[in-house]
Amino acid sequence: MKALSVFLTLCTTLTLSQAGPLNSTVLKFGGLCEYKRLHCHSFYSTFCPECDASGNFLPQQCSWSWTDRRCWCVDVITGETIPNTDTPLGTPSSHCGWFNFGERCYSFINTPKKWLEAEIYCQFDGANLASVHSEEENRFIISLTRGDTHDFPQTWLGGFDVIHPGYWIWSDGTTFNYKNCHHEDDDDHSDQHHDHDDHHKDDDDQDHDSHHDDDEDHKDEKKNCLRINYDYDLKWFYTSCADSLPFVCSKKAEANI
Repeated sequence: MKALSVFLTLCTTLTLSQAGPLNSTVLKFGGLCEYKRLHCHSFYSTFCPECDASGNFLPQQCSWSWTDRRCWCVDVITGETIPNTDTPLGTPSSHCGWFNFGERCYSFINTPKKWLEAEIYCQFDGANLASVHSEEENRFIISLTRGDTHDFPQTWLGGFDVIHPGYWIWSDGTTFNYKNCHHEDDDDHSDQHHDHDDHHKDDDDQDHDSHHDDDEDHKDEKKNCLRINYDYDLKWFYTSCADSLPFVCSKKAEANI
């Protein structure tokens, strides 16, 4: 009976998601999850979804029925079940959409945002934009951005130098002890770092640096934020924080994730 009710709930959600924009009745409640929760009955035989503050589905839903105690991952907008994500209730498992590497968990968000917007998004989930501290970790993050496709979209990392131009730090506060920059970009910012140490002497000479001449159209653009997957070799590259890119969030792994 419980399995049937869950199946009907998912079928209804999938039908609504394929039917086009939600009607005004749903929208006034803020999201499909909130709408469905307000119209479900809190009996053991009826599944009521868990929602976030915006009325969307939480990424992990759980059934507390005596006959069907399990958790599974869903699309946060439609509520549609993500295949092969079922786990018994109370079993430690990876949080929906998060993948472990070492002592941290990572999640690739394919929705383009500006760097600061992406950092805030990560912080709402107890994370920061990803920092990278080894070649192995760098390769892991690159593979994460690929997903099930053959593309490697340019993607935000947590590096920035807004506070002191030329001094790169990670938004999670960890040490900037590894880098994998595109060679021209690395040379350009090494010069910028050296100039900062020398109190920006010989500014007139630096204006004629060949790295600035190569990109005359963007000579005044501030490149204070770090992206990955640049060019054919998928290197890091410094760019404007106002660009909108997908991003990777990272947080410390926990036993109950």
